Amino acid sequence: MLDEPFPRVRRGAGPVGIALGDGDRGAWQETCERWQTMWKSARGPLAVSALTATAAGLLFVVGCSTKERICTSEEYPVKAVGSSTGVACVSDGREPDPGYVRYPEGQVPEHLDDKWDKHWRDVVFDADGNITAS
Repeated sequence: MLDEPFPRVRRGAGPVGIALGDGDRGAWQETCERWQTMWKSARGPLAVSALTATAAGLLFVVGCSTKERICTSEEYPVKAVGSSTGVACVSDGREPDPGYVRYPEGQVPEHLDDKWDKHWRDVVFDADGNITAS
């Protein structure tokens, strides 16, 4: 149905009920074919535009997280000892390497610039996980 947006022309019938002779029928059919060609060529870009707008709207409404995670879902972040900026990721089930300590439970940053990432950004830990400077 989309391939034929205009009804077929009946012999002798023109637009707005004007009767056409056989000689004029070709012009009317050519006009219809031109409209059909324009419709078909516009369908692709229109569909892409509509899908793009719909996807953008859904992302806005649904609120998909676009925040960058500090570590993957199978890892947790650790803080470098004696550094305010050193952060690394450790696989779940493993202890941090020497020179790194865990964040306090319940205060682990998950995304860049989240509450705990900002909180611990300027804090320095010692090897036992105690705060030495902030």
